[in-house]
Amino acid sequence: MTDRERARLRGPVRSVRSDLADLDPRTNDWGPFRQGQTLVYDVEGRLEGFVWDEGVTTRDGRGLRTTVNRSGPLIFRPPGLEWGMSFDPTKLADVLTRYDAADRPFEIVYRTAEQKMLHRIELLYDGNGRIFRERVVVGDDFGSQSSPSSQDIAAGKTELSAREQQGLNRIYQMLMPDGVLMTREYEYDRVGRVSEVRTTNLGLAESLQTFIYDDHDNVVEEHEQEASREANLDRAGRRITRNETSSERWARHEYRYDAQGNWVEKVTLQRQSSDRDFRRSNVTRRVIAYW
Repeated sequence: MTDRERARLRGPVRSVRSDLADLDPRTNDWGPFRQGQTLVYDVEGRLEGFVWDEGVTTRDGRGLRTTVNRSGPLIFRPPGLEWGMSFDPTKLADVLTRYDAADRPFEIVYRTAEQKMLHRIELLYDGNGRIFRERVVVGDDFGSQSSPSSQDIAAGKTELSAREQQGLNRIYQMLMPDGVLMTREYEYDRVGRVSEVRTTNLGLAESLQTFIYDDHDNVVEEHEQEASREANLDRAGRRITRNETSSERWARHEYRYDAQGNWVEKVTLQRQSSDRDFRRSNVTRRVIAYW
């Protein structure tokens, strides 16, 4: 599969430029457009201007591959559902990736210069080779990735002290005794499109997203239900939860296509559980050039 195909572009696409605008409530029309990124592909469909850091590769006695590089592996998650973790890039030294017998990454470890784990991503695949579950597990020194409060930053503080980091580590270990920060599970429809995503964060928030597609395999309807609660530690250091809340939201996407079947305009409408009707939210227009 080429980079162009992974981007779900049809035909001999040369370049794609995206322009975005939000709805201006004062005029009930689109505000000024902001020019986004322009992607350029060669004749074979490879993305130009992108140099991948191959790093160092080793193989064990079974022939299974392990790599160490600066950026980690390419993970082909479902389009529009990519996700990751934020961390202080000054702490990251390298990324160790282990691959299974089908040469798919199943463990990705983000490490410091001292080879301490910042966090790792674990991936499981279904019988069709698609990701069906991934987990983010934090390291013992997760507190080092935290930043001072906005008030402290305004006062000139740029990083947490070692004592503050250790205190945060203790809190994280109590809140996440198994070390799991996030879990995400995918379900697919009969033609291989993601139909459902279940996400759990810290054991304190759960969400269910469902998706409906058009004949071009683009999402036309999204529905999300979420439940969350607050957590505190009692005097004995045990986690207690309270103040559970729930929410529900919907989104619709209306597309305009060119002769090749690529969308050139996407209008998004949204509705919260408190809203009676859908409201226009934003628009993306794409300028597509072909070979």
